[in-house]
Amino acid sequence: MCTNYDRYITDKEIKKKMKSLKYPVKNDDDFSDEDYENLKQKDIRLTSDILSIKLKENEPVMTIMKWAINWNPKMPIYNSRIETIREHARWKSIFSKSRCLIPATSFYEYRPFENDPPETVKLKKENKVKRKTKFSISVQDNDFFFIGGIYVWNKDMNYCSMITTPPHKDLKKIPHHRCPFILLPDEAMEFIEGDPAYMLDTVNTLDSSKNLEIKQVSEF
Repeated sequence: MCTNYDRYITDKEIKKKMKSLKYPVKNDDDFSDEDYENLKQKDIRLTSDILSIKLKENEPVMTIMKWAINWNPKMPIYNSRIETIREHARWKSIFSKSRCLIPATSFYEYRPFENDPPETVKLKKENKVKRKTKFSISVQDNDFFFIGGIYVWNKDMNYCSMITTPPHKDLKKIPHHRCPFILLPDEAMEFIEGDPAYMLDTVNTLDSSKNLEIKQVSEF
């Protein structure tokens, strides 16, 4: 499951790219330029305020949401399995009405202890390291990408959750059993503008012809 990611690209740069693809995106007038500039860009974690794109009055807008649906503050929902969304009426209804795009330049996954190679197990034991090995994942040959999500309004603002799919072929190298729903800029807008039933059927793992770049970022 994805619990943190980076976004080393500004809202202005994203809008410029989307405009070049003939998908103009405006700023949500509920937020100021300063609000967007103050958003965290490095190691963004659940419950943070994050940049996202949604439809507002049938037009795509750049907006701010809080990451993790907080119906129960003790159990925030930050990832939503596409299989669960398809199976349960409540989640299917949210997907139908409230889809969003979360821009990212990379996300992080952690290798389970049981999958550590012998040399890593030895190093961790010698150095008394109890954390999992951390990997940074980006999409090869792309400055940024989007993660498809769903959102709900709760009391004071929109709260979102990233959709996850079965793992991309490259994630099996870690190994990891889930993957955020990755969309490239030229295909992303259809996700929020397209027919909900069709989009629900077509949500899938990033095409295997696209490669992920995986870098180990913790020493071991």
